[in-house]
Amino acid sequence: MRPYCRQILWISIFLPFTILPAHAQVMPTPQPLTGVTSSPKDLAEPAPGQTSSTQASLSQEDVKKILDQAEATSSRTVSLAGIRTTPKVKRSCRHHIFVVDRNGKVLGRRSMPDAWPGSIDIALGKARTSAFFSSDENAMSSRQIGQLSQAHGPDGTGPAGPLWGIGNTNRGNSKELGPVQANCIVTFPGGLPLYKNGHLVGAIGVSGDGVDQDESVAYGGAKGYMPDDNVGTITPLRPKAVDWFPPK
Repeated sequence: MRPYCRQILWISIFLPFTILPAHAQVMPTPQPLTGVTSSPKDLAEPAPGQTSSTQASLSQEDVKKILDQAEATSSRTVSLAGIRTTPKVKRSCRHHIFVVDRNGKVLGRRSMPDAWPGSIDIALGKARTSAFFSSDENAMSSRQIGQLSQAHGPDGTGPAGPLWGIGNTNRGNSKELGPVQANCIVTFPGGLPLYKNGHLVGAIGVSGDGVDQDESVAYGGAKGYMPDDNVGTITPLRPKAVDWFPPK
């Protein structure tokens, strides 16, 4: 047998039994996990013993009522000085208003004439922020989330809040929920959760003026859809004082 033939024969016999270094080991092909799903349907289903929030939802009539109430409140609210109001002229607010379901899907939108285009994304983000972090058992406004996510206390001292860094989450599209998680997170006032028959059914988001004015309009829209006393809150849900035009 020729020398090169002997070499080929030796390799073909002994190479399969050669032990490779650890870094060169051929790893098995990963197998997909079984029994693990993450579809929107699965995420929406309650755990055993919990009450399904699908028992309550916002109807088209509910959504229209909320938008009408919010727009009417905006028209009666005096714009923050320096935005639309001048020392000589008091003007009403102009807002973008969104209503979403508890998973962030848009159910309705109202845009008032001359409202800032840049507030469209903010209003939707406020609604989704409040919806995503509220539940049947807790209500969280976008103001409260902002307060809990500060890097320090109001006086500039102390440790970061318990939700510090939450503003870096829920950006862009979600593999579980799809594109509805865009427009988040907005950690300043103007987003409120909405409740019906004791269940979280969505949220309202308002933007277009000062944050206190935005939140006041959100409270106006949420009238009749606020959480009851069985729902926990970090701080009482109530609007800040703003200026109003006298009733006509």
